[in-house]
Amino acid sequence: MTRPRASVGWPLAAILALGAVPAAAQSPEPPPTSLTAAVRRALEVHPSMEAAAAATRAADAGLSAARAAWLPSLGVDGSVTRFQEPMLVAPLHGFDPTTVPDFDATLARGTVGARYTLFDGGRRGADVRGAEASRDAAGAALRDAAAALGLRTADAYLAVLSAREVVAAQTRRESALVAEVDRARQLLAEGAAPRLEVLRAEAELSSVVADGEAARRRFDLALTTLGRLLDVDPATLRNTSMDDPGLPGGPPPDLLPTDTAASGVLDGAPAVVRARSSARAAEAGAAAARAAWLPTVEAQVGYALYAGGGVDAVAEWQAGVQVSYPLFTGGARSGAADRAAAEAARVRAESHVVREDVAQAADAARTAEIEARSRVEALEAAVARYAELARVERLALDEGAGTQSDWLRAEAGLFQARAGLADARYAVLRARLNWGRAVGRLDIDWIDTLLEVTP
Repeated sequence: MTRPRASVGWPLAAILALGAVPAAAQSPEPPPTSLTAAVRRALEVHPSMEAAAAATRAADAGLSAARAAWLPSLGVDGSVTRFQEPMLVAPLHGFDPTTVPDFDATLARGTVGARYTLFDGGRRGADVRGAEASRDAAGAALRDAAAALGLRTADAYLAVLSAREVVAAQTRRESALVAEVDRARQLLAEGAAPRLEVLRAEAELSSVVADGEAARRRFDLALTTLGRLLDVDPATLRNTSMDDPGLPGGPPPDLLPTDTAASGVLDGAPAVVRARSSARAAEAGAAAARAAWLPTVEAQVGYALYAGGGVDAVAEWQAGVQVSYPLFTGGARSGAADRAAAEAARVRAESHVVREDVAQAADAARTAEIEARSRVEALEAAVARYAELARVERLALDEGAGTQSDWLRAEAGLFQARAGLADARYAVLRARLNWGRAVGRLDIDWIDTLLEVTP
């Protein structure tokens, strides 16, 4: 699995400073063992970051090109032409019967000229504003790509931990059932238990083994997903000791208000910044389209040199002002202006929708965290109770005072509670990370701070 490698760190300044990085073979570095290390590695190796960084560099180049229109253009041109008959070599600026103009079959001409637009109806300014807005949108898209990749990596990392815990619980359950099958068979051989207990234990073991295979396949899929994001062989992750990040510190964030107090929280969200910048770019495009209704005024200066095969060179300067205005375009100007205005209106409306979506995503993430924390509390109590119940039922069964079916139900309940607890614990962190991405706070430093304190 070979991928283009890009040395893209999370800090935006470091990402923006990147250039193209050639492809490299799969890294022999050991796989990361913590959530933040996994996110950091994904940001360094995943091609989505190089794609986002390249888009930002393209936006920077577009801004440079737009600003260049404010500077004069300077150029040179030259030609050598051979005519069938002698041709006037130098410009004839007057008629003097006493002076014969120079003629030659070869005409050489060279010009150095400069051109500058004095007035274009505001098109250049609109183009620069649009390019600046596009650059800001690309920068926001880069931050959003980093946050999205960080969230994907965190989800994959937590999925591995959750699947690993489920497999471990499933293995313990399988071992207990294998022991129960052996016990039931021994008692059956001694005539101390009916065959029904053996059949019940064997049936339960078969079902649990099937569930265990499904759990192991889910674990393999989680390893493969994380391995792709980190550009490592999933096999190296199987036996890697990965740190449990625990529950995020602090209470869930408050619900975002619907009034202007939410502006400060949402303004930094990459999706909001991108939508707002796209709206500015569309408005600038509409202004550039309206500029086509105004004339263009250009100043031109030049220095020309004329010569022939046997004639001395003649040089002269030139200067002038040119005004251009299309009188009829068949409706092209009107169509372009109307289309740009409609596009600006569409993007403005979409920016408000994006803002609402971000607020909704933040509120949904907070609600999900509250729900997950409640599930953690309930399932922790359930695990403790089921563990004690399974222990008591096991003792009673071994002493002949209990029933096998009661112990099997207790074991099944214990497994379900443990699996649910693992999922709920990681759901708390997933919800907080989703909230961080929604409001634009998800980065390496924020994750480090989030995991420093446990409740």
